[in-house]
Parts: sequence; C-alpha cells; structure tokens
Amino acid sequence: MKPGPSRPIAALFQMIWIGLLVTAVLVGVIQMRRHFTAQAPPPPSSRAVTNAMTVSSPPAGNPKPDANLSDLESALAGADSASVRTAANAVRRRAIADPAYLRELGRLLLDPGQPERLRECVAIILGTIEGPDASAALVAALEHAQDASLRKWIVLGLGSWKEPAGAESFGGLDNPWVVEHPSGLQIVEKNPIRDPAAAAALLKILREGQDEPLRLDAIRALRHSLAEADVRREFAAQFQQPRPPDTTAELGSALAAWAAQAPENQEADKAAVVSALLNAAARPEQSALRFKTEEYLRGLPLTRGEMEKASALLRGANDFETKYWAMAFAADHARYADDDLRPGFISFYTQTVAADPDAKIREKAAQALAAFPATDDSTSALAGALEHDKEWNVRAAAAEALGKLEGSFDPAPFLAKAAASDPNEAVREAAKTSLEAVRSRTAKPAPTE
Repeated sequence: MKPGPSRPIAALFQMIWIGLLVTAVLVGVIQMRRHFTAQAPPPPSSRAVTNAMTVSSPPAGNPKPDANLSDLESALAGADSASVRTAANAVRRRAIADPAYLRELGRLLLDPGQPERLRECVAIILGTIEGPDASAALVAALEHAQDASLRKWIVLGLGSWKEPAGAESFGGLDNPWVVEHPSGLQIVEKNPIRDPAAAAALLKILREGQDEPLRLDAIRALRHSLAEADVRREFAAQFQQPRPPDTTAELGSALAAWAAQAPENQEADKAAVVSALLNAAARPEQSALRFKTEEYLRGLPLTRGEMEKASALLRGANDFETKYWAMAFAADHARYADDDLRPGFISFYTQTVAADPDAKIREKAAQALAAFPATDDSTSALAGALEHDKEWNVRAAAAEALGKLEGSFDPAPFLAKAAASDPNEAVREAAKTSLEAVRSRTAKPAPTE
C-alpha cells in the first residue's frame, strides 16, 4: 500500500482551490454589475423642459431638454443680468416661433418642482408675447400659483407691453412704467388688456384678494385698460373699501389720468370718476391720493356740479393738508366757474387771507386771489395783509397779488410803503415789482405833439 500525501501538502492544495473559487465568484459579480449599469437609463435632468403634469419622460413630439432654459437657469444662478436677458430673449424667440414650445412653458409655470426664479422669469417672458396662448398660460398659472412672488410676476406679466416678434426685450428700457425683476429682467407695465379672461382674473384680485401688495400690482397691470367701463367702475368702487393709502393713491392716479383724456361722449362717466376722486381726496389720510392726482386734475375742465362739489370741499376741510390742497385745486378751476359761483370762491379766499390762523393757508389764499377779477373787498384784504400780517411769506404773497389785480381800489400807497420799509427783503422786492406794474397800468400816455 502506497503512502498518501503528507498533511502539509494536502492543506496547501485545499487553500489554492478555495482561492480560485473566491476569485471566480468575484469576477462574476463584477461582470453582472457592469451589465446592469450599462442597461440602466440615465437619471432625468431637473433642468429639462418636461410635461409638468407627469413624472414620466415627455411623450413623443414634445420639446426635448432645452438648452435655452438651461442657459437661463445657469444665468440666474450666476446672478449675471446680461446673461439672463440674453437667455430670456432666446427662450422668447423660440416660444414665438413654436406654439408647442410656448405651451410647454405654460406647463412649466404650473410645475411646483421647477425653481421659483425660473418660473417667475418664464411668466415675464410670456407676458411680452402677444396672443391668446401666452395670456391663457398666465391666467391658468395665476389660478394655481401659491407663492406670493410668482403670483406678483404673473400679474405684472399680464399687464406687460407686448413686444414685436423680432424685438430684443428685457433691458435698457427708459419708460416711467418700467418694473424690474430681481434677476435684472425689465418690462414696461403699459398694456391695454383686451383678453376678457385676463381682465376678469385681475378684477377678481381687486374685489376679493387678501394680499394687498398683489392688489396694488393688479391695479398697475390694469391702469392702462380704463377704456373698458367695467374696469373703471371697479376702480371707482374700490374707494368705498378700507384700502391702504398707497392703494387708493394708485387707483386715483389711474382714474384721474383717464378723466383728463376722456372722450367727449363719456362725460357722464368722467363726472362720476371726478366725483369719486373728490370724495376720496376729502379724507385727511389720503395725502398720497391728493398728491398723485393733482397734476391730472389741475387742467381738467369741471362741470357746474363738480365746481359745487369743489366749493363744498373747500369749506368742509379742517386739517391743514386737505385744506391746503382744496384751496389750490379750487383756485385752479374757480376762475372758470359760472359767474354766479365765482363770488363765493372770492369771498372764501378774502376771509381766509385776513383771518386764518395758519400762515401757509393765508399765503395760499393770497396767491389764489390773484387769479380772480379784483373786488374792493379782495384788494382791501390783500392790502391789509401786506401792511399788518406778522409773517413775511404772507406779506410777500399779498404784494405779488396786488401787482396783478386791476380794479377801483388803488394799492399803490400800500406797495410804496412796503417797498420802502418792510423789514424783509423778499417783501420789499415783491412790493417794488408790483408797484412798477401798477404804475405802468395807470400812467397816462405822454401827449403827442
């Protein structure tokens, strides 16, 4: 019987065999992993333009992942406004040329998984595109959007000026109605809204919205659509609601601008608007409204009824700001009032220049009297203010007014005295100038040979 292998040799062979087996298993595992890795699809990109209503790949025929939107998102991340404008114009050009792509942008607006800044910029881009598809996309997005900032830019997009197809937009705009997004994109908020659905969505915000800044944006979006009667009525109705002064001022500014250019066949509407403005302006807290409507109302011809309302406003104002505004407003218009109304205004200003406790009010009354035909009472009151008022600004205003009035009362002695001895230089100069004007009017022409 032959002897078997020794124990050390057997153990060696056993270890070699186990090592080969382990190596084979590892090689097999590595090959399987390589196989399955090669078969797996790449992870979807969040940058791609996909169907916002699904989580699967876009169906055939939809735009593929879009380099323009990727460029826009990259520019937004880099806070480079020039790059943002370039990318936004590229997206805009494609949306105008490709209606399917424009609809994809609308779906992106509805997708809360997309970056908020990107969605805001898409709203701005769609707002510059003329046509029902862009408007419908914004209206749909406004209905579903929850984020306050996104809603703001959808609303402003609806009111944005629609640029021609070939125009480069979003930057370098010189216009009083320009608004600028934090990214640097600019739009002009000056578009008459013709789409009934868009106008209805914005008017709903005016009536029912709880977000006051958004209501203010809706007013800005609609202010150039006041040719539409329903928009005018809703703007005027807002004066009956407890709105913040900034909101009321924006409403008033828009309505006053419309009234200043209202067509002749809309006199009734204009009268209703002016009446609403005067009623609102009479409230002491509405200083912003008075300031923002003054320019438009100054040159606006008023009807007899409006002049009577101005007269009532003049006499009913108690606080300084409202009274000062009412005096200036009435003076601008009362000179054109009917003959039977004008004496009432002159009487009010005459009494005010002589007796009001506030020097600025007395000064404004003196300035106002210069715009009316002279009466003995008004000229006498001005002469008394020039001689006796303690405040130099009132005396100076009285001196200037006396130089403009022509009547039977002769102010020359009062002007001569003030020009010679008033302690204030401004008063002396005003009196001297007015005295020269009075003497030039009353001087007899030189006899001719």
